[in-house]
Amino acid sequence: MAYNEILQRGTGEFTASLYCVDKNHPRYIMAHHWHSELEIIRIISGKLHLFVNNKDYELTDGNVALINSELVHGARPENCIYECIVFKPEGFFSPTLQTRDFCNELLSGNILLDTVYKTDCDIICAADKLFTSLKESYDYYHVEAISALYGFFSTIIKKGCYKSHINLPFSACDKKILKLKKALSYIRKNYNNQIVLEDIAHIADMSPKYFCSVFKELTQQTPFEYLNNYRLERASQKLTETDSSVTDIAYSCGFNDLSYFIKAFKARTGTTPAKYRKI
Repeated sequence: MAYNEILQRGTGEFTASLYCVDKNHPRYIMAHHWHSELEIIRIISGKLHLFVNNKDYELTDGNVALINSELVHGARPENCIYECIVFKPEGFFSPTLQTRDFCNELLSGNILLDTVYKTDCDIICAADKLFTSLKESYDYYHVEAISALYGFFSTIIKKGCYKSHINLPFSACDKKILKLKKALSYIRKNYNNQIVLEDIAHIADMSPKYFCSVFKELTQQTPFEYLNNYRLERASQKLTETDSSVTDIAYSCGFNDLSYFIKAFKARTGTTPAKYRKI
């Protein structure tokens, strides 16, 4: 299997992206982010430290994780190969009343599915079938994929691996997460420009000192460690997707010192930008 492969499966309403990730993938270290889609992660080998909102999880071979819609998440791998499926539930579930309601509850956050599955053989087996179905190449493979997705979710529901989020109070952590999202959005939109701490803290409506404390609490990184890692991630993508020179890529990603960029890139990936492009 080509673990750097990125697949967009299906067309129209049936869409799912399958990512097979090893150390050479530009997003091997998963920067904290969020999206409206659901995401399922399966560990092939090694160890993955997964961070979801303010919780930390350690995943190993065969473990499965499910990221609910709109939750901030990131991951740090250790000699890990892992796979991700990212999809919009409304593209899979039929328009019957029951499945539509379930889909809406998921997307609105009224139902939160459990995040990590380490020992439940039924759920892990159902996830394995789903990942396998999305790698098929025969005609109408999506029939099997949709069936596998229904099987995965029905197994989770039957086992009661979810909770209602409707009546839970809005916590202090929830407020921190909302402010973190503002900061992450600002960094991602402006990573190619000069960014100062005061600007990010202002966007998050916090003092610089308190912002640094909250950011480290929720991401296990300082704001500028995150910024630097995100710039390196973007540079990795440009190296694999464009023919731009290493120098142009460095400057376009916010690095004003080429030698520092090469040193930082090698520390992150274990190789130079020029050699990374040839992998």
